[in-house]
Amino acid sequence: TLSSGFINGIRWEFDNSTALFSPFLYSPDTTGTYSVTLIVTSDNFCRDTVTETIQYTDTPNISFTPPSPIQICEGDTAFILVTGANSYVWNTGDTTANIEATTEGWYKVIASSGNACFAEDSTFVDVVAPPIADAGEDVLIKRGESTVLRASGGSAYEWSPPTNLSDTFSATTTASPIVTTNYVVRVINSNGCSSTDTVTVTVDQDLSIE
Repeated sequence: TLSSGFINGIRWEFDNSTALFSPFLYSPDTTGTYSVTLIVTSDNFCRDTVTETIQYTDTPNISFTPPSPIQICEGDTAFILVTGANSYVWNTGDTTANIEATTEGWYKVIASSGNACFAEDSTFVDVVAPPIADAGEDVLIKRGESTVLRASGGSAYEWSPPTNLSDTFSATTTASPIVTTNYVVRVINSNGCSSTDTVTVTVDQDLSIE
């Protein structure tokens, strides 16, 4: 602070250079610790000097794991991890590097590496509906007979239990149970989401001849 008079001279000293104007924009070429000195003089030949040390760091370069967009099936949870900084604040209110997401939408994070350096980015979570599995109508057969089961609703299929089935990984399979059996088909769509349906094959054990 000058003791008297009006400021009539300003000089900045930095990196063995000077600047004679204010405000002064200082932007180092590389990260590191720098000293900047301000020297002011008054019309009464008074002089004052102040020096500040500046820690110049890079803006955080953050990334998400898994990368955006993230696709999950309805009812599942996405586990999102962000790296590249020291502290994080999500639009969900979370302040950890990793969060869990169950609803569709954008998840934004503001990341800081300290020294007032911030970066922000967003990742999108896409929630995919499951397929509508259909195992077909229940069937009644006599003991020793077979029936064809036909499932629909997806692009891949898995039947269980596999007992007395001709193919457990096809939409269409031949069932030859010797007792009444509930067959469950798991239907998977192109996004990897799945649902199940059940068909009952009732076996009539009456072998009497009319």
